[in-house]
Amino acid sequence: MSDKHVRKFMGGNMTPQEANAQWGMPPGAKCMACGSRPTTVARVFMPLDELRRRDPKFDALFAANPAVVAQMIVQMTDGPYVRVVTQYACPQHRRELEKAAARSPSWAIVELNHGPDPANRVAVGAVR
Repeated sequence: MSDKHVRKFMGGNMTPQEANAQWGMPPGAKCMACGSRPTTVARVFMPLDELRRRDPKFDALFAANPAVVAQMIVQMTDGPYVRVVTQYACPQHRRELEKAAARSPSWAIVELNHGPDPANRVAVGAVR
């Protein structure tokens, strides 16, 4: 089958992975190891009640800055969770980020976002 009838992503100027690195990450985000532009993000969420039990300073932080802490709270299916860590990694340091995220406590939720898979072909427009 010919690929001539399929338009390329962004006119062939950039790959979906490059677009994710440019627009999918915050402007000031840098790789945790080398400082380059990241393609992967890891976020660690802890249950609010568990965090309060393990870290009594959290209540003092909440009392001092309720608006800031309210932005960190995420409602999930089994209750409120607090985003405690957000780390970024470039393709070269992605494995180190995954290893560090695997060391999180068993009661914490780790979200890994790698962006689009390079093995999947992104077709733009109608395909017959």
